[in-house]
Amino acid sequence: MRMGRKGQPFYRIVAVDSRKRRDGAYIDKIGHYNPLKNPSDLVVDDQKALKWLNRGAIPTDTVRNLLSRRGIMMAFALQKKGVQEEELWDQVSRFRLDKEEKLKAIAAEELAAKAKAKAPEAKVEAEAAEESAVEEKEETPEKEEAAEAETESVEETAVEAEKEPEKEATEPADKKVEAEVEESPADAEVAEVSAEESVAEEEQEKEITEEKKAKKSQDSTPETPEPEGEA
Repeated sequence: MRMGRKGQPFYRIVAVDSRKRRDGAYIDKIGHYNPLKNPSDLVVDDQKALKWLNRGAIPTDTVRNLLSRRGIMMAFALQKKGVQEEELWDQVSRFRLDKEEKLKAIAAEELAAKAKAKAPEAKVEAEAAEESAVEEKEETPEKEEAAEAETESVEETAVEAEKEPEKEATEPADKKVEAEVEESPADAEVAEVSAEESVAEEEQEKEITEEKKAKKSQDSTPETPEPEGEA
C-alpha cells in the first residue's frame, strides 16, 4: 500500500482481502518499506508474515522480493521442509547478516562511485576558485590605485571649492579699487574747477572792493568853488 506525498513515497506491507480494492481497508499490517533512505528501510514482522503465508496469502512480486530480502520466504520454505524452529531462525539470522554486509558493501561502492564522479567537478571548482583568487590578487593593486586616484580627485575638488569663495571675496575688493581708481581723475577735475572758481571769486571781490574805495574817495573830495567874474 503506497503512502506519502508526491515524489516521497513509502509503503506499508499489509494483508488484504483479494476481493476488495487494493488501496482499501486492510486486514493486518505486516511491516513497512521506505526506498528513499540509503540503505532502504525495511521492517517486517516475521511471525505475522509467516502466519499469513501459512494461511495461503499470495504476496505480490514486490512484496515477495522484500520478504526474500528479510529471509521470510526462506523461513517459509524451511518450515514446509519440517526444519526445527530454532535451526530455522538460526539460518535466517546468518542469511540476514550476510545480506546486510552485502547491502553495506553495495552502498559503499555507490558512495565511492558518486565521489569519483564528483572528483572532476570538485577539481574544476578548485581550479576556478584558485584562478579567481589570483585574479582578485591581481586586481587588488588596480583597485587601490583607483581608490587613491578617487581620493586625490576628491581632495582637489575640496581645494577648488575652498579657493572659489576666496576668489569671489577678492573680486569685489578688486572691483572697488578699480572703481576708486576710475573715480579719482574726476575728483581731481572737480578740485581744479573749485580752485579756479575760488580764484575768480577772490578777483571779483578785489574788484568790488576797489570800486567801493574809488567811489568812497570821490564822495569824500570837496567841490572846488568856481571863481567869480570881475565886475
